[in-house]
Amino acid sequence: MERGIEITLFSKFGIKMNGKQILESLSNTRKTKLFLSYLLLHKQKAVSHRELFELLWSGEDYSNPGTALRTLLYRYRALVDKAGVTQLKNSIISRRGAYQWNQKLDISIDIFDFEDYSQIGLNKALSCDKRKECLCKAIDLYTGSLLPDSSSE
Repeated sequence: MERGIEITLFSKFGIKMNGKQILESLSNTRKTKLFLSYLLLHKQKAVSHRELFELLWSGEDYSNPGTALRTLLYRYRALVDKAGVTQLKNSIISRRGAYQWNQKLDISIDIFDFEDYSQIGLNKALSCDKRKECLCKAIDLYTGSLLPDSSSE
């Protein structure tokens, strides 16, 4: 499931393009990285501003949560623009009261590729060789815990 853009959530958050690490400074911005990670993990749905705000600023008193979320989106888009990664230019879609990862992008996300390979590998209708091949690919993708540096979030 090799694509031009690869996102890793196992072991350590990272984004690669053609095998080269990009947007490395994203790892230095904790809330922006959490914002992006959450949207990626829930890519199949629009995530409400309320849900994101409660995740990112739980227990904090904030007078304008909408502004805080727009700031995170702005920071992420600025990183994408600065890096010149046009493939990610429209990666987050703004909907009324929600944000969503753009599912039309041709990217690889390790956790979803892991799930796909695992499901294929467990399909008893396939040959043993095909199942073994897929399960080996799943094992190769599993490099450690899911977002370990965000586990307390």
